Amino acid sequence: MDPLHVMLRRLSHRLALQQWAQFSVIALLCAACSGIGWVLLTRLFPVFGDPASISIALFVAAFAGAAGWAVYRRPSLVKAAVLADKRLGLKERLSSSLEMEGVEGPMIGALHDDARSRLEGLDYTKNFPLTPPRVLRWVGASLMVFALVYALFPQLDLLGYEEKVAEAKVKKDAIALHVERVKEAASPVNEEALDVSPVMADVAAKVEALADDLTGSRMTEKQALAELAKLTDELQKHRDAMQQQQAKPKMAGDLNKLNMAKELAKALQDGRMDDAVKQAQELKAKLAQGEM
Repeated sequence: MDPLHVMLRRLSHRLALQQWAQFSVIALLCAACSGIGWVLLTRLFPVFGDPASISIALFVAAFAGAAGWAVYRRPSLVKAAVLADKRLGLKERLSSSLEMEGVEGPMIGALHDDARSRLEGLDYTKNFPLTPPRVLRWVGASLMVFALVYALFPQLDLLGYEEKVAEAKVKKDAIALHVERVKEAASPVNEEALDVSPVMADVAAKVEALADDLTGSRMTEKQALAELAKLTDELQKHRDAMQQQQAKPKMAGDLNKLNMAKELAKALQDGRMDDAVKQAQELKAKLAQGEM
């Protein structure tokens, strides 16, 4: 490879590094200013959430963007030659030698030799230092302001977002409590109750489905309260009906006791006093023992 190309490529890498440093400082300044604005916005309107994640993303994106832009705008060999001519006062020797590459002639050869000799003793660190850009001083100030705003600026909440969130949580807890109470009321005492009362089983299933809809946010609070009120009324009516049915005496299993009373009445009607007295004594004994 031509020594001129090797030297210009080293110079191009040096210029690219210098360019990346400048882009990074500018990107850091922009990220700090954007971060200050974002923190202020989240402090005034908490609906946007915690500013930490977005702020970190801003700084990461800034450095990544600076690196990508530096790669995209990396100096070519021609640009490196032009910058070297300008900074070293070579009066276009390097750029002319690069443009005349492949051309033969005594004068052209002398031009190439002169360009190579100029680059052989070049001190890249001294002649092309990584000097910080002028905006660097503003970066420190912006980072300090960002830290102060993030740590000290109070939460103002101009739209009352946190208060609304707290109210929504209270309502949600109240609905959840209401659902649990209705579940407890709808759940049968044992398996026999489900068999005897399919209405209670249906109410319990509806309550379970309602709880799932509330949990999955497939139903609004007003709709949930309305459905719960309907289910509560339906359940109360059914329980009242069941209590009335349970209050009636069950005749099954008591037929022998009723027959005994009938026999006593028949004995009195027929005038069989001895039999009537005997039946009355047996009834009295069973009543005293609590069997009737």
